[in-house]
Amino acid sequence: VCGVIVAGTPAPGINGVISAIVIKCLSMDIVPIGFLYGFEYLKQGITKYYQTLRIEDVTRVHNRGGSILYTSKQQLETDDDLENCIRALQHLRVKYVITIGGTETAFSAHKLAIGLRDRSLLFYTSASASGSGSTGPSHSSSPAANVRMERNKSYEHYNEHLDSNNHHGIL
Repeated sequence: VCGVIVAGTPAPGINGVISAIVIKCLSMDIVPIGFLYGFEYLKQGITKYYQTLRIEDVTRVHNRGGSILYTSKQQLETDDDLENCIRALQHLRVKYVITIGGTETAFSAHKLAIGLRDRSLLFYTSASASGSGSTGPSHSSSPAANVRMERNKSYEHYNEHLDSNNHHGIL
C-alpha cells in the first residue's frame, strides 16, 4: 500500500501529481490510497479519512483546481502527532508514503521518515562513520545490538554529512 498525503496550501498541478502517482503505483501492483485532508486526521491517529485511488478517479483530474484529496495546513508538530501518524499508517499497512506540499510538508515527511526508520527491525547502512565502507553487521552478542550499532554508525555518518554541508536537518 502506498499512501499519498497532500498538505499545505493548494498549488497548481497537485492533481496531476496525484494522477501520476496512482498510475505508477497501479502499474507496479501497489495499491494507492489517498489521505483526505493531509495530516489533519493522521496526526490524531484517525484512519477512516482515506480513499483507495483507482485509475477512474484520476484520469480526468488534470484541469480541476484544488486537490482531489483536499488539503490541510496541519503538520506533524509534536511527538504525539508523529506517534499517532505512525500508528495510523501501520494500522492501514502502508508500506510507502508520498507527500505533496511545500517546505513544512517536507519537514513533516522528514520527521515521519526518521520516526519510521527508528522503529524498523531491519536496518542497512551503506557506509560506516569511519569511512571504511563496511556494510556488514558488527560483531556483537545479539542481533538487536548489531542493529543498534549499525544505526548509531548511520546517525554519525548522517550528522557528519549535515555538518560538512551546512545543512540543518532537511535534505
